[in-house]
Amino acid sequence: MNTRWTHLLQNMVVFGIILAGCAAAAGAKPAPDAALAVPVEAAPVIDGDLNDAAWQRASLADGLFATYSPMKGQTLPFRTRVWVAYDRENLYIAFHCLDPEPDKIKTSVAKRDTIFSDDWVGLIIDTFNNNKNGYELFVNPSGMQGDALFTISNGEDMSPDWVWESAGRLLEDGYAVEVRLPLRNIRFQSGDVSHMGVWCFRRISRLGISGSWPELPEGVNPLQATRPVRLEKLASSRHLDILPSFTYSRNTLRESPTAWGEADQAANVGVGVKYALTSSINTEMTIHPDFSQVESDAFQVLVNQRYPVFYEEKRPFFMETNGIFNLAGTGGDTNMWRAIHSRTIVDPDWGVKMMGDAGRATFGVLAASDGWPGQEWDDEINPHAGQNANYIIGRALYSLTDSNYIGGIFSDREFAGGFNRVAGGDAMFRFGQHHQLGGMFLYSASRDEDTQVKTEGFAGSFTYNYSTTNLGIWACLEEYSDDFRMDTAFYREAGFRKATLYIGPQFQPASKKWSWIKKVNPFVFGFVKKDTATGIHDVLFLPAVRFNFTKMAWFRFDWFMMREGWSGRAFRYQKVRLMGNIQATKWLSLGGSLHSGEDLYYDDDDPFVGDSLSAGLDFTLQPSRYLKETFSWYHTRLNRPGDSERMYTVNIVNSQTTFHLNKHFFVRATARYDSYQHKLLTDFLASYTYVPGTVIHLGYGTLFERQAWQDDGWAKGAGAFTASQRSLFFKLSYRWQL
Repeated sequence: MNTRWTHLLQNMVVFGIILAGCAAAAGAKPAPDAALAVPVEAAPVIDGDLNDAAWQRASLADGLFATYSPMKGQTLPFRTRVWVAYDRENLYIAFHCLDPEPDKIKTSVAKRDTIFSDDWVGLIIDTFNNNKNGYELFVNPSGMQGDALFTISNGEDMSPDWVWESAGRLLEDGYAVEVRLPLRNIRFQSGDVSHMGVWCFRRISRLGISGSWPELPEGVNPLQATRPVRLEKLASSRHLDILPSFTYSRNTLRESPTAWGEADQAANVGVGVKYALTSSINTEMTIHPDFSQVESDAFQVLVNQRYPVFYEEKRPFFMETNGIFNLAGTGGDTNMWRAIHSRTIVDPDWGVKMMGDAGRATFGVLAASDGWPGQEWDDEINPHAGQNANYIIGRALYSLTDSNYIGGIFSDREFAGGFNRVAGGDAMFRFGQHHQLGGMFLYSASRDEDTQVKTEGFAGSFTYNYSTTNLGIWACLEEYSDDFRMDTAFYREAGFRKATLYIGPQFQPASKKWSWIKKVNPFVFGFVKKDTATGIHDVLFLPAVRFNFTKMAWFRFDWFMMREGWSGRAFRYQKVRLMGNIQATKWLSLGGSLHSGEDLYYDDDDPFVGDSLSAGLDFTLQPSRYLKETFSWYHTRLNRPGDSERMYTVNIVNSQTTFHLNKHFFVRATARYDSYQHKLLTDFLASYTYVPGTVIHLGYGTLFERQAWQDDGWAKGAGAFTASQRSLFFKLSYRWQL
């Protein structure tokens, strides 16, 4: 047998023995008694007024929450009351948040998922009460929303947008929030008796602390801390969502200093269909999807990058896939950030998916056809023009006890006679109160579409986490073979073995004299990595300390010391890094960073360690609840040692001004500048969103580039900034629920 496969098989056997032992040690925790949610006949009006009959009964939580961030186990200073009610069609939640200084409550009228510098409340609803997945809802005192999907394998993912209703109101003694969550818009277990786990939380921005009910114990994630809530006679109704959309776009390129080319106009009609087979299984299909409502990615530093730049998924059809499709032992500081990174599907002609829960099992299937690989390349003719890349992806999880699970995954990308097929499994086990072990193994088989050469590879990782109030430890072992390939994933490299370790004690000052310091966290982070092709060992050693203060302020100092292999050689360099942020007032937030020392210049022929400096500044100015200005500037430069030749200087500026007329309608102006690419982008957008999916967008953008007209053509990077491209788009879509 091939040596590497023998090595892999040995690892899998050892891993299985370890996990079996953990499973035997990990018993199911005793479930707390379920609280009874209040059934209502008259639905409360969602307006922030708590005089409705539904809120006159006993509350689910009534008292002081326990803090969980930045310190754990203390008492949140202000009282919070929470009610949960329901009828056959909706869940209803209400919060009454007392505050002795209501004039200091911070709130805004803001776009979804941009409220987190405000005061806010929210909850996680584990609709199957199985500790695997939870719908996470946030609301600020103005009733503005944030939402996320919380999964045991992926943590918190802000990509999904659920359809729900909320309202908030400032009061003389604090503020109130009401929520209506339609059952048709979530997956749940129907029947005569159903249980859903609930975990409620509150953020007090000026104190910089968050608290929850129930309390979040040491070493436990929020899904494990939920309190079961009993609901009766929830019906399983089949329902249909249809999402037709129309988009018009017009793009024009400048042909000469005095003339624009003929406009490239396009109109697109698309449709998405979502059908609930049961209350716990949904299917969804999209044809000619349009993603023009997606905001453009902010400019980032792209010079001297060893690894690809990661961009978040923002497209509606793919948003919910990030949770279930991720694997244990990935993400964070591991090599593979996401096993399924849906942005690898660039321009789908169609897509279909099914996701659901059945008893202890959770599953998801995704298929799509991507038209992008068959488009023309910039400098040469693509021999595969007109061909699509076809994807099929499957994922399943099976719950054992508490948050412990085993899972499997399969992905297949077929393109122009080539393929990449990956299969594997993962598992996560918690034993005792503080210990968690997870890992994954993947096998890949590929055939290159151009050379027709076949390759096989494997990847595997083990992670261990220990967490208490006063100490955190995280360790990871990873191995990726030279020929491992996974076209659906985002990972940085293959062909290495790596061991990573984090050790971080935490201190919470007990003296009232130091109450403005919430937490002190000195830590050490580092890794040792062997490149299997060259035999060179990379070594990182990073001692650091982080402070958390009131006003959501934090500051971090670290010393970055690195030995890194590149182009067959080993280089040593180091730098000092400072970074921090503070919500200085209700209307001003400031942040910044400074990195000074050395960096490696990644050149295949002439790499070297040079003198580097990087600095960043960002602020958010909010003079009223309706107006917000965000600004960020980042500068980086690198000099060759000895002669001090400047290798590059990059300045990135992103500015955005947003004015909300109300909770549904806003106008926004954006400017983005990149000195290295000599580009300036301006965008103007007017947007109306009734609910996610029912939208009207009208946008206009201009791209300016530094260019000069020479020899009947444009010379990039010379001359003055000139408008080189203009774009107009309009979108109308409507979510039709039957």
